Amino acid sequence: MKSESKKIQNNLSRLKDTLYSGKSLTINKIMTLLSCNRRSAYNYLERLSKEGHVFKQIRDRHSVRYSLEHNPDESVSYDAMSLDTLRKYTILSALSSGPVPVSSFKNMFSFSDKAGTYSTKKLLDIRATKFHELLDELKAEKEIEERNGKYYLTGNTVPMQLALNEDELYNLNEELSAVPKASPYYAQLHSILEKTELLIGETDTEYSSNYILYGRRRNQMQSIHQYMQLLRPHDFQHRSLNITYQARDGRILQSE
Repeated sequence: MKSESKKIQNNLSRLKDTLYSGKSLTINKIMTLLSCNRRSAYNYLERLSKEGHVFKQIRDRHSVRYSLEHNPDESVSYDAMSLDTLRKYTILSALSSGPVPVSSFKNMFSFSDKAGTYSTKKLLDIRATKFHELLDELKAEKEIEERNGKYYLTGNTVPMQLALNEDELYNLNEELSAVPKASPYYAQLHSILEKTELLIGETDTEYSSNYILYGRRRNQMQSIHQYMQLLRPHDFQHRSLNITYQARDGRILQSE
């Protein structure tokens, strides 16, 4: 029994090593590799599946090839959170609402040598010398970019925030809709375009991704745009509207 169990473990190891080397195997090739019958080949695949290995099946005309996509034995590495990481986040958050002139950026913070004095500035438990060291590191890490005398947040780690009024939203939508597909970052810019269209009440029917719509009723977005045009003159963003509508079962309902 011990020799049989050892043989099974050896075959499992050999099969895992082969699959994780990037190869894909049919059942016949697994039978040849492990010198086993067809039923045993399927059993080995089932054992690996129960261990947490995820298989990808590639179907050919006459056979199915198996490859492994996930190895549960691989450990996940991460960087431990440090005080400097938190301090850098505080520095980056000062740019989340827009660029800041280089000359006045330091004045947005209150440092440890100013402790005890009331301030509405962002607090940092470091001195100005350490602040400049962290700022230089953020530039080297391409988290902050300096252009035309201002610091800009690149958005690599901390997302940028953008506040727009209605006119600015429409202008942004028009500018983004004119971006050609050959432009750099087209996919990212078009993603922003889709979000502006949702806020305006329009949709691009060429693309199916839409996080506001539910199920398969995506075409209803076009009718929503018509209703939004009717509501717009009533300043619905700042008022509570009393709306009477008819449900699908014929009942007349009223919003509270």
